[in-house]
Amino acid sequence: GVNNFVQYKFSHLPSKERQTIVELAKMFLNQINYWQMETPSQRRQRVPNEDAAEYKANYTSLPRYETTQIFGRTLLRSVFT
Repeated sequence: GVNNFVQYKFSHLPSKERQTIVELAKMFLNQINYWQMETPSQRRQRVPNEDAAEYKANYTSLPRYETTQIFGRTLLRSVFT
């Protein structure tokens, strides 16, 4: 899917540059999929002098979305097929 998306968006670039973008996109998606933000209590233990209220507000306000709901199934199919 990443290859198709990069080809669609960056077809004007030379092949070597497109391949670099593909690798960066794969790394980015891997981080997004597997990185777990530390909970406010874990953060408080690691950084005790920091204002935990601000981190907790940011942590709890991050919404979770399904990709198909955000971009639409039709768009995703057209980009990734």
